[in-house]
Amino acid sequence: MFEFEIELFNSGKAPARAVLVEATLINAGNDQDSQLDRFFANPVGEGQRIVSIAPLRRVNFTTEVGLAKDYVHQFEIADKRVCVPLLALNALYRWNDSNEGQTSASYLVGRDTQAEKLAPFRLDLGPRLFPTVGLRLLPSGLRK
Repeated sequence: MFEFEIELFNSGKAPARAVLVEATLINAGNDQDSQLDRFFANPVGEGQRIVSIAPLRRVNFTTEVGLAKDYVHQFEIADKRVCVPLLALNALYRWNDSNEGQTSASYLVGRDTQAEKLAPFRLDLGPRLFPTVGLRLLPSGLRK
């Protein structure tokens, strides 16, 4: 489970209306690109709703997303069980009655070690809090 803050910025000239932001976690792995593509192509319509964001304005909110333990893909590295989650976000919106838009992004999530790479989350230590979590933007995304 991750709790995080999202900042949305309306870079357009018109208000973004009926904004819906949805998030999901998936496992890093061989099929991550196809999972991300499916999430971006088939929004589920559940998440944080915002009535309107004025042009050139920002809106912040806190939300959370989780992945059931049975769906967490575990890797073994140096005799340690770890996981590497990806966070995917869809922002769906309207700017008038007939025009809809979508902006989507994905991020690698890991422990921030103040180095270039993020560290995976250890699963073999039992439940714990990780206060130094970092994100790295992945190249997969969508804007239409």
